[in-house]
Amino acid sequence: MGAAAKPFVTQLKKQELFAIMTSGMASVAGAALAGYAIFYFAPIYPVALVGLAICGLSMAIMFPILMTRILAAFPGRPERASQFGVLANGVSVGLSPLLLAVIAGAIGMRLAMIWPPALLVVLAIVQLAH
Repeated sequence: MGAAAKPFVTQLKKQELFAIMTSGMASVAGAALAGYAIFYFAPIYPVALVGLAICGLSMAIMFPILMTRILAAFPGRPERASQFGVLANGVSVGLSPLLLAVIAGAIGMRLAMIWPPALLVVLAIVQLAH
């Protein structure tokens, strides 16, 4: 936690901190979906690349948050948590393009590009129901 924010965060109630974290994650998800929409509906390639950049930059914040959650799942074993996090990241980065290529081969690239944001929406609904 940054030195400038620590005095303020320590004074927050649990509900206030949860509200801040929830709104922050909602902003990240909104930016990612906005970037994806720009990419998907772009009339020319430079605009599509801007959309991908927005999507990638907004999703980059997810890795440190994910690693924090993984570290919490392995108390007292940070090496094991780090190994698990790196493995999960490597598998997702390695398999996602392959899965997208297989889907695109079956139904076409434009339709295949719809599944990542659809999956995000389904996961958000599951998380809300949980």
